[in-house]
Amino acid sequence: MTAHATPGWYADPNAPGTNRWWDGAAWTQATQPSGAVAAPPAVPSGNDLDRIREQVAALRNERAALEAQIVETRDVMLLQEVGIYEYRHPLASVVDYEAALAALQATMKELVKGNQAVTGTKKWAINGSEKEGAKMVTDFSKLMLRAYNMEADNVVGNLRPYSLPSA
Repeated sequence: MTAHATPGWYADPNAPGTNRWWDGAAWTQATQPSGAVAAPPAVPSGNDLDRIREQVAALRNERAALEAQIVETRDVMLLQEVGIYEYRHPLASVVDYEAALAALQATMKELVKGNQAVTGTKKWAINGSEKEGAKMVTDFSKLMLRAYNMEADNVVGNLRPYSLPSA
């Protein structure tokens, strides 16, 4: 297309039957059928330009905020490949941990006091005495509970992010 000195509608040689708007410096995207009488395309006024600039600034701020939230997975994967994890325990908050621990301890106390932590038959006789048999079952039950608790403490004490499923 040939440039013209003054703004206006001119025949578009690339699209027969169509006029394209020349703004005095460059061709615009505005087109209309040839022979149509139309005003020049609307140019934003000062107020419109201010509003558009505000919208652009708001969108740029929103984009910056969203980019700050993006986790670059390539870096995370690279670190995990060499064994560096950003493990976050569900009870990372001290307040949450204390509340969960207090609830667990209360449940454990109730089970021990109610003789429900470990169950065993009471119909056991030693040397013909069911009383001695019941005492032995109770002693073994306490021993089993102690062994279980020691094993649980050991697992929790040695817990690592990669060993959570097996623990």
